[in-house]
Amino acid sequence: LSAGDPDRLQDTLLGAGSAFTDATPALIAHRVSWSDEQLVVTTLGELAGELRARRIVTSTLVLVGEALRRSASQPVRSHVYDPAFSTSYRRAEP
Repeated sequence: LSAGDPDRLQDTLLGAGSAFTDATPALIAHRVSWSDEQLVVTTLGELAGELRARRIVTSTLVLVGEALRRSASQPVRSHVYDPAFSTSYRRAEP
């Protein structure tokens, strides 16, 4: 599957037997870690349109699933970088 063929990508993900719906959260991660990085929070129903509108065809990772729902509405900071979270390398700050 390719971002270069957004309609086919979306149709395949929504195809027969899929557990996904138009409302399933999706994230387009384009040119991650580059100076022109784009992270686009969308839904599977809007995926093809978002890819076309941004002219995204290469260097793209598309994540799809309910695990993204909370991130779609309220970004959460990783516990790894949260000062209140302990790791084997540092104690949590009170």
